[in-house]
Amino acid sequence: MKAKASLVCILLAVWGAGCAVSSSPKPSGDFPRVIPFKSDADSGEMYQQGQTRKIVLINGTSIEATHRGTHLQIDAIDSTGKTNQYRIDADPDSYYTIYPMDRFVLIVHGVTAGPSGAGILLNPGNGNRTSLDIDYSKSAEPMDYVGPMSLYSMSIVQLDLHLFAVAGAGNPSMLLLDLSRATPRLRQIPFQEIPVDNELEAFLKNGRIHYRFRDFSDDAWQSFEGPEAIQPRKP
Repeated sequence: MKAKASLVCILLAVWGAGCAVSSSPKPSGDFPRVIPFKSDADSGEMYQQGQTRKIVLINGTSIEATHRGTHLQIDAIDSTGKTNQYRIDADPDSYYTIYPMDRFVLIVHGVTAGPSGAGILLNPGNGNRTSLDIDYSKSAEPMDYVGPMSLYSMSIVQLDLHLFAVAGAGNPSMLLLDLSRATPRLRQIPFQEIPVDNELEAFLKNGRIHYRFRDFSDDAWQSFEGPEAIQPRKP
């Protein structure tokens, strides 16, 4: 792994180029780091109508999300005790999960039968939402369409304190998320398109970011090195 200072170069280079109650302590140590995440209903991390999940963000804001059937009720309590409440449209038949991502809440939803999944970033300080969308015109079956990124099988790598790389099966691109500001900045990066019904995960090897995938019914993994745009820069 490279030291955090060397990872700052990623931000400059890329942007210049045009379940159970859980908590999220402030990150420390080296980056990049692979963040464990499962968005399938069988993982126990997703929840359905009538259930609640709680997380804590990096700035100490406590988040409680309850599936009310037609909507998710999001209660955000910041470090001063101030409470903000938001409603996000929901499907009674879908499963949801929330995940701490810097000062934001990543909300992912899907169904129990068949691949699906989409995500939005919620800023609990002001209620603004950012959809994780990509352009599918360069996919294996090109469509003139910009829409939700498939997060049925998802991988998150934290590149630096406010910089995340999000990849998912079924997409021709991954997203680089710069969360250093109140409004997230999203950049698409070409990514090997993995069959949407495959399992996908990231791993680190010799200081480089790699990905592997397999059919859920197969034990054989196939692996490849991640895009150069997200790799640690040499000092």
